[in-house]
Amino acid sequence: MADKKQKRNNRNNNNMDDDFNPRFRKIRKKVCPLCADKNLVLDYKNAEQLKKFINDKGKILPRRATGACAKHQRDITLAVKRARQIAILPFTQE
Repeated sequence: MADKKQKRNNRNNNNMDDDFNPRFRKIRKKVCPLCADKNLVLDYKNAEQLKKFINDKGKILPRRATGACAKHQRDITLAVKRARQIAILPFTQE
């Protein structure tokens, strides 16, 4: 009887820890790339730097994708918009 209970218990746990649940795994918080590197200065004239913060269609990536803090996300948005106005970055990609 105890053997059956043990088998059922092993089948439900799948050899994992008791508090492990893949639906609620702890996701590591992204670190703002501009806060992490104090020497990195965001510049609207540097297209290569700004391309990291836009997707393949030319849209500005959200904070959850870039990992930027709120202050730097506002700076990124402003820099991308300025670069678009002076035709360094395109408004859309085709």
